[in-house]
Amino acid sequence: MRLILSARTLIIGIVVFGIASCALAFPTFTDQTSAAGISVLASGQGVAWGDYDNDGDEDLVIGRNASSPVLYKNNGNGTFTEVSVSAISGAQSGNCVVWGDVDNDGDLDLFVGAYGQSGQNYLFRNDGSDNFTDISVSSGITASDESFTAAFADYDGDGDLDLYAGGYAFDNVLLINNGSGVFTALSPFAGQGAGEARGCVWFDYDSDGDLDLYLSVQGSDCMMLRNDAGTLVDATGGAPLNNSGGNGRAACVADFDNDGDSDLYIANASATNKLLRNDGGSFTDLTPHTLAVSMNTIGLALADFNHDGNVDVYLHNGGQADKMYQNDGSWNFSDVTVAPLDDAGTGRGSAVADYDNDGDVDLVINNNDSTGATLLRNEQNDTKWLKVKAVGANGKNLFGIGCIVKVYVAGTSTLVGMRQIGANVSYDSMDSLIAHFGLPSASQKYDVKATFPSGALRELANVDPGQMVTVDESGAAIPTPTPPPALVGSAQWCLYE
Repeated sequence: MRLILSARTLIIGIVVFGIASCALAFPTFTDQTSAAGISVLASGQGVAWGDYDNDGDEDLVIGRNASSPVLYKNNGNGTFTEVSVSAISGAQSGNCVVWGDVDNDGDLDLFVGAYGQSGQNYLFRNDGSDNFTDISVSSGITASDESFTAAFADYDGDGDLDLYAGGYAFDNVLLINNGSGVFTALSPFAGQGAGEARGCVWFDYDSDGDLDLYLSVQGSDCMMLRNDAGTLVDATGGAPLNNSGGNGRAACVADFDNDGDSDLYIANASATNKLLRNDGGSFTDLTPHTLAVSMNTIGLALADFNHDGNVDVYLHNGGQADKMYQNDGSWNFSDVTVAPLDDAGTGRGSAVADYDNDGDVDLVINNNDSTGATLLRNEQNDTKWLKVKAVGANGKNLFGIGCIVKVYVAGTSTLVGMRQIGANVSYDSMDSLIAHFGLPSASQKYDVKATFPSGALRELANVDPGQMVTVDESGAAIPTPTPPPALVGSAQWCLYE
């Protein structure tokens, strides 16, 4: 891992239990599209980060309208190489792109939602060595049709990834994985006929240990589907979760106030976006609010871009200039947009990952016009961060999708942040499966606590900042990179059932 020490970021103010009391300067971003070797791909849709070749860096797939998606291998030096995959190039359209290990063989397979062209979705099995096989028919994935949005999750708690796929002119579909990567459509289920879902997110909104599903619907009421022991129940209950008056696009979750539960942000095309605070399983609409804006927002990116411990918000808009908002941790968000974050293309997908492994979160956006995708590198460059990789046990859910990771100031109950692996798929898109945390200080230690979908809790104590750590559900302590000499400390594993 490349660690860059810099004097650019200064913490000014009083620190209480290691939590900085003042806002930090926001980093600059630089357009690296051409330098990174990414071609201009017109008519863009979704984008998805995932380490499909298991070499330790984030690869990228770029979706396109009426054309097959394009796969880029990360070379590990800040550049990418386009990989020609005959199976994937056979897709007639590649709008929605999401990664998931559907057969539990330890590598990421690719789901492609293709609407308006082919009349079907696709599933490509990763066979290693840059080879993929089209298993759309044999896997049963063609029970879903022309999806705008999709997300993997272990919805029934059996250790393999199920799939929700939104329908375009068809019913929404919930596909249950039988354990070998073959799916059966569950019918009926709550939300099946909800309308055109343009966004979806699996998250445990009521903190009862299983993953619930929120659907962001175009031109109709959105829905919150509570998971009751494997049965989805409509728990919307009207406003604010129904997004009344909205026109749903992306829906993403983040713990904006660091209280340990996931808040919800809904992008609305040609309507006002909504910020909903989670108050222990019930939601409060914070409108009027700085983020309650009408900008024809399509895609979202939520991450701690400036390493102050608070999740910031990027709005990827359709035909209006994009916006970046800095979170101060107290529900105050400031517009910190400067070029090149002010893209004014016909916005579609957006996603975040640390593609250059320097510890800060970078951003890729995609436009449905001649400009296509843009790769924006974050120039934060400090060591006030942690990245956490979750690994499932017993050969199941090896990428830890659905795992809830919390970081605390070491030896205290002071919560620094909470992330859920694989929660956010934005519009047609998917963030990295590595949880990223900005930290209040680079000079103290932290405890990492990860709760897997099985309920198993794993803790890594006294972790130094500025590194990636791996939390293994089986309890094995996996070696992690040695931090700089000034940061070296001890780490201890604690296992809980």
